Order: sequence, then structure tokens, then C-alpha cells
Amino acid sequence: MSNILLINFYRSLYFSDCANIVVHDVTIYIDSSITRVFNRSSVMYPLNTDGIDVRAWNATIYNNNITNYDDAIVAKPCLSTGKYCTCSGNIYAYNNTISYSTGLAIGSVPPNNNINCVRNVTFKDSIMYRPLKALYIKTNPGQSGSGIIEDIVYENIYIQAALWWTIWIGPQQQNQPNDNDSGTGCSFLFPFVPTCPTQPLVSIRHVTFKNIVAVDTLPVFEGPGVILCDPKNPCTDFVFSNVSNQMFLGNFSDVIPILPITVPGKVFPTNYRPDNWTFSYITTNLYGTSDSDVYPRICTDDSCFWDQFSSKNKIV
Repeated sequence: MSNILLINFYRSLYFSDCANIVVHDVTIYIDSSITRVFNRSSVMYPLNTDGIDVRAWNATIYNNNITNYDDAIVAKPCLSTGKYCTCSGNIYAYNNTISYSTGLAIGSVPPNNNINCVRNVTFKDSIMYRPLKALYIKTNPGQSGSGIIEDIVYENIYIQAALWWTIWIGPQQQNQPNDNDSGTGCSFLFPFVPTCPTQPLVSIRHVTFKNIVAVDTLPVFEGPGVILCDPKNPCTDFVFSNVSNQMFLGNFSDVIPILPITVPGKVFPTNYRPDNWTFSYITTNLYGTSDSDVYPRICTDDSCFWDQFSSKNKIV
């Protein structure tokens, strides 16, 4: 596929239960002003506008230019009962340019009695501009069965001005403000609303972040990233090597007019940040290694996990 301009309102390209997929030199452009007309007026960000969704075994995705407002390129899970894909994987996405979006993503992966699975996925050599989230691995609620997310690599990724989080691993954020259904997952306002139940039935392991550079990260929710894993089924064998994240140091009010989102001022840092605030990752039940070129530090042992009930870890 080549030289295609797509304007859509849900998924632009979606491959399900497939094998041997190649997508290259595609331009995907989502017009956010149009999508807002088709969504509820209260939606600040035009979600459900995925770029390339891949539920497949063997896929190569390269040289694409994507402007959208949900997952840009996402590996979706396959079930063990699939015809062509029994575990989504052997996916290689490289040399892609992403504007806005909720990132280069895995999932979401809920447990299933037929095993939801994503394995062996590499995102490499790509540029991201003002993503809502950048590098995103997400589970979903479920009470039975199992899921697997393993052998995931993010390498040589440049992220400019991430709006929300540069790295998010854990429950999908889908519990919106004023939503009383606690079963829908993590709060959109985490960590200020610390509701974010982790998923013990989906294993997340063997994940590598190498040569990740994030600059001018915007201070919407106070930190560079979140990795929330379950105490009964921790995240294991994570590797962080040369991962740097620098906070935006300018006047945030100067940025607001050019953001692709309506800014609800009440959730922004000037209202919440304490005097002793530090720019740091929030992690729980995460185990692995982190080298000296990781800044800020990513906690990968029990000594420094985030605890909403501990005064030393209070965000507000």
C-alpha cells in the first residue's frame, strides 16, 4: 500500500486474524474538528480514531505518517482459537512519524478463556509529536481466563512535548470523570483520583525501552510516566537503557492555544503541585534493570514503589 490519504472517524486501517501484512508509505490524517461533530460535545479529545490496528501474525509497518487522536499503531491481541493468528506478534513497526495520538500501543488485552496474546513486537526509529500518551501498553478488566504481553521492544524513539504521559503500562485509562462504574478500569484523573485496579490475569514480561528521548514533556498530570503492575502477577524482566525525559520549562499558558485538546484548567499542575513536587515515574510491582543513563530514575524494586497511602509518595 502506498500514497494513501485517509480521513476517517473510527479505525483507518484494521487487520484482524491475519498473517503476513505489510503497510508502508501511507498517510493517515484525522481532522479533529470533524470528529468532534460526531462525538459527544463533552468529549475534549476525539478518541476512537485509531490509525493502524493490527491483530495479526507477521506484520511490517514502516515509512508511514499518521496524524490522529487515539492509538497510532497498535498491536491488538489474538486468541488461541484464531484461524491465521493465534497470538498477535512478529510485528515490526519502524521509521514512522506520529502527530498527536495516544501512542505506539499494545492492547488493550483483557483475559480470555482462550488466551489473549501479544508477543514479539518492536517499535523502532520513530518520531512522535505532542502525543497524549506516547508508549502505551494496556490491559483491560476481566474475571476469567488469561492474557499474555511479552517480548516488547521500544527503541530509538524521539518524543516531543508529550501532553499526558510518555510511558504508560498497566490498566487502560477509561474510567471517566463522573463515571460511577468502577469496573471500567483506571481513572482518567489518575493519580489525583487514585482509582486504577491492576489486572492479575494478564502477564506483562520481557519489555525493553532503549534510547528513548522525550523533550518538553508538558506538565498535565505531573510526571513522565506510569507503570502499574499487579502484586499477584508483577511485571518482570523489564529493561530501561538510555531513557531520558525532560520537563517543559516554559510558561504552560503559552502552550494552551496550540494544543489539540480543550484544557480543563482544574486538573493542571498549578492547582495540585506541592512545593516538594519532583518529576518522577509512578511504578508498582515492576521488576527489572535500569542503567545510569535513565533520567529521571525508574523504580524497579520494592524500596521505592508508589503508595497512595504513604505520605512520602503523596501527589497532592
